[in-house]
Amino acid sequence: MIKLSNVTKKYESGNVALNNVDLGIERGEFVFIVGSSGAGKSTLMRLLLREETPTSGRIIVNGRNVGEMRQREIPYFRRTLGVVFQDFRLIPTMNVYDNVAFALRATNVSSKDIRQRVPYILNLVGLQGKARSMPENISGGEQQRVALARALVNNPDIILADEPTGNIDPELSYEIVELLSEINKVGTTVVMVTHEHELVAQFRHRIIRIERGRIVADTGKIGGQRGRK
Repeated sequence: MIKLSNVTKKYESGNVALNNVDLGIERGEFVFIVGSSGAGKSTLMRLLLREETPTSGRIIVNGRNVGEMRQREIPYFRRTLGVVFQDFRLIPTMNVYDNVAFALRATNVSSKDIRQRVPYILNLVGLQGKARSMPENISGGEQQRVALARALVNNPDIILADEPTGNIDPELSYEIVELLSEINKVGTTVVMVTHEHELVAQFRHRIIRIERGRIVADTGKIGGQRGRK
């Protein structure tokens, strides 16, 4: 599903964010990417999203070589991914329903399908009673659930979550990762960047540690599911 072969990313400043990285993530895996600030985690996510290209090496995501992708192909490629950010990135002038529906309207989904799909997804993330609420009137945890619903509504093959629990409290952080784990159970590949080591320890998922642009530890694929301490 995701494969990096000898990937290096060097910026014009001379900073080497990733150094000769090899990584394989199989379909249906849940993977935590951990490491200190500046380790290369965010660079890895930007490369997977094709926001940046590698200096050398090859990156395959969902069967596509992202480094060789033409500019006009990038928006279509990104529609096969669900992306969840730390800062939610909700549209403040749209209510919860329309924030989620926006992701479908951008791909020309019919109004009938939107009316069916959005309530289903909001129910899945526990927001069925918040459809008409504005982002400013719901909690941070609820806003992150909206962001997760938006990432899920196109039924993506892969979810990329970049510090999705960074702006919410520990109890809600657990709930967000538990939701991602439930989604993973039905076959969606999940890659989550986080610095919250205590949170990671509560779930039985693969853990990849990056330091100074290199993978320094990888627990490998782990069977079973969560086990809260």
